[in-house]
Amino acid sequence: MLPSANELKSKIVALSPTTDATAGGMAFANVIGDFTNKIQAGPTGSPGIVTFSVSVMAPLLAAMKPVSDNSWTSSFSNAWKTAMEASLITPGTVINPIWIGSGGSDIATLPSAAATIISLSAAAELMTSGLLEVASASDQPLQLAIAIYNATASLTFLCIGLSSPPTFIPVPLPISGL
Repeated sequence: MLPSANELKSKIVALSPTTDATAGGMAFANVIGDFTNKIQAGPTGSPGIVTFSVSVMAPLLAAMKPVSDNSWTSSFSNAWKTAMEASLITPGTVINPIWIGSGGSDIATLPSAAATIISLSAAAELMTSGLLEVASASDQPLQLAIAIYNATASLTFLCIGLSSPPTFIPVPLPISGL
């Protein structure tokens, strides 16, 4: 299950200060990755449907320039979205009784997050709007954590299992994240 925004805030606050953009980007991307990797698709899903692409997000964060206004929000949201698109989806983490032909599991779900997360653009926009309240040199880690939490929790996965024998027709179902 997805940790709370308060738990994410604690991880963000615990990050060591650094002047090394590469190290800072990697550390922050790892925190987001650890958080995101706990998401599950719906109440019948198990954690681990997503393996967040830390290696994509880290250099995008490191490339962001310090600013004195909230112009960083789009860059941050785009970095998150790009990393989410490059993330891997693990089939077999969601159970639904309609998928009789695949033992009740989503065995045909595509492993590409770009193809499977059907609400990704809307989630990135939700993150951007939530970040508008956060200053660039923020003393508001909870607002940052809430924006990340809300975007992640709003993800909808298109999970695919198989219908009953003998046809075994793929049955896609949109399932909200938690």
